[in-house]
This record gives sequence, C-alpha cells and structure tokens, in this order.
Amino acid sequence: TNTSAILGILVILGIVGLIILGVIMVIWTQRRKLSSRDEMAAQMAFQRLTDTVDLLERVRSLYMSGRANALRIEYAYWRKLGEATFYWFSLIDDSGEDSTALGETMLLAASPELSVPRLSIFAMPEIPGKMGGMVGSLLDMVINKALSRGGLLRVNFAEDLKFSERFVVASLNDTAARTFFDDRRRALLLGIPVPAVHIQAGRDMVWVQPLNVN
Repeated sequence: TNTSAILGILVILGIVGLIILGVIMVIWTQRRKLSSRDEMAAQMAFQRLTDTVDLLERVRSLYMSGRANALRIEYAYWRKLGEATFYWFSLIDDSGEDSTALGETMLLAASPELSVPRLSIFAMPEIPGKMGGMVGSLLDMVINKALSRGGLLRVNFAEDLKFSERFVVASLNDTAARTFFDDRRRALLLGIPVPAVHIQAGRDMVWVQPLNVN
C-alpha cells in the first residue's frame, strides 16, 4: 500500500514537472524570439516604439475593412531616414472571439514629401499551370470582395497589359490613380522582387504588407 502511494505521488510529481517544463520552454521560446527580433531591428537601425497610438491611427486610416477599430499592434519599431519615418510592426485583429494575426512584417513609411491619392495595390502571385489559374481566380475574387467593402474602385490599365496582369489597383479616384501610376511608377512596381505583396497608400503614407501564398 505504501509502495503504491509512493508510486502515485511520483507519477503526479512527474506530470507536474512536465507541465512546468513545458511552461518554461514556452516562456524561453518567446523570450528568444523577442531577443532575435530586437537584434534584427538593431542591425537595421530600428528602435523599439513604446507608444503605438499614432502609428495605429495611421494604420486604421488606411485599412480597407470596417474592422479597423478592432486592430491592435503587438510590437513596433521605427527609424528616421531623411524626412521619412519608417515603422516595422505586427498587426492583430481582435474583432472575433479569437485574435487573428494579420502579419509580422508590416512596413509603413510616412513622409511630408509624399502626396499620394488613396490607393490599394495587390501583386498577383505567379503560379504556373492549371493550379495557378484556379488560385489566381480565387485570389481575384477575394480581392474584389475586399475592395468593395472598402468602397474602392478597380482601376484598369488597358494600355499596359503586363502591369494589369501583375497588379490589381484600386482607388477612391480613378483619374487620380491613373495619373499617379505613370510609365515610370508602373515600371518600378514591376521591378518589385516580392512575388506577392499588398500596398496601401494615401496622403503622406505608404503601407507595405507582404503576403504568404502557398
């Protein structure tokens, strides 16, 4: 009986020990991730941004969905380069029962030298074969739905088929968007090395959101 009791206690202690070890590993992993992020930020001359209120308001002003007020920033860094201020941050959507991570590699640039009409640009991923056509059509539907929620109009560039195949451009003002995307700017966008990206812009801000498309 005593032996059974001792074995029972040892089993309980073992289970508790595993739980404690698991908690310690989670904490260590999170701290290691945070440390690695800080190191990467320091290498790029970014500083941690402790007060994210102004940045969050900038992001909300560019966000297309009505859930903008449910957004929060998990972490943010910033750096000054000339007249421009660059922000590197992660974004969380708290509108549902469970928080949804929208991205960890968001980049927003703000500069008084910028004067941009309200724009939203999606780069379509290049996926070969029949699967690529299916994925492209599905992504196109999702984008159109998002644009309609944001009240944006899709802008066509019939004179530049290569650009039109690669990018979906939407704006509050069709004429302003077409004027802004002249030959030079369209060529610059076509030179972006990231295969899938979402760019939102307006007034003095440009917000770049890399997309993960499997």
